[in-house]
Amino acid sequence: MEFLNMNDVLQKLKISKSFLYRLLKNDESFPKSIKLSPKRNKVWMKDDIEKWMSNKFYTQLNLFDHHHAIGDVI
Repeated sequence: MEFLNMNDVLQKLKISKSFLYRLLKNDESFPKSIKLSPKRNKVWMKDDIEKWMSNKFYTQLNLFDHHHAIGDVI
């Protein structure tokens, strides 16, 4: 099991800290952070972040497919 700290998540998603906070507040599908101990910062499970990224990619792809005919893309 591998964990990502906030900086790792920011780099992996290529987003700013403020955008991450917006995701945490507004996107119910975004993985929840966990606290491994009282003295440590919160972390995310790497697999959860990667699954979320994959789901977001395919969701965007499906939205694109529904709005464009195959002929428009090719």
